[in-house]
Amino acid sequence: MLSSFPFDPVLRSQEVEKIVMHGNARKYYRFRHADFYGPNGIITADGLGCNLLCAYCWNYIKNQTPETAKSLGFLSPSDVSKKLQSLSIRHSCDKFRISGSEPFLGQASTLHISSILKSMPSDSDFLIESNGLMLGFDPALIKHLEGLDNILIRIAVKGSDPLTWSKITGAQGSYQGYQIKAIKALRAKGLSVSVAIMPKFVNTELLGLGFGEDYDKEDLTYYGGTKSRLIERGLIDKPPKLMPKPTCNPSAIDFWDGQGDIT
Repeated sequence: MLSSFPFDPVLRSQEVEKIVMHGNARKYYRFRHADFYGPNGIITADGLGCNLLCAYCWNYIKNQTPETAKSLGFLSPSDVSKKLQSLSIRHSCDKFRISGSEPFLGQASTLHISSILKSMPSDSDFLIESNGLMLGFDPALIKHLEGLDNILIRIAVKGSDPLTWSKITGAQGSYQGYQIKAIKALRAKGLSVSVAIMPKFVNTELLGLGFGEDYDKEDLTYYGGTKSRLIERGLIDKPPKLMPKPTCNPSAIDFWDGQGDIT
């Protein structure tokens, strides 16, 4: 598995797709109702496998080694659709999403997503969380999504300059611009796109999307291992080491009255 930093994310996409796809079926590890995107929440399919290894990703460990991560096995688009709709009835919720992985790794995974969307009720709202990199690198993939009007593609832009982008994603900085290319290409084909950023790492003025862009701003959350990865990649400062607490003999201090502690 290609993961030594910085790696080529296109080559990693190809490697990961071979692991998580089998024919038109893809590996998923859970289906759940999540308390996001509105008062009724959203029904979520969490997949496996990503072409980036973002330092702050909540699903970092599973996506780092999708070949060994536990899963429900390979599920066809019909399997995914049935599981989502079953949870929808149970929770009285008609919003759906794909999360936990990168949906668009290449043609096989993109066709898989397209087939899921076509099998869902036409009046359902479907959100796809993506980094969009492969859609920008190979815009021909977008043809598999054209004509689908029940989806919103939410692209999380990782950085506004190649160096920061590389530190966050673990990938070569020369690929940073493909996320923006994906956003523009999707919109040119009439597809709905929202753009998510972490203001701590993204200067929106450098993205080239215009001043009218309505960004979805995310907060940095420290999941297990997040802080150490951010420190290792030079994205946040390492906290100073605490000096050892000095020891003393209270009786030798003239103002010691035997109460409280020496701090």
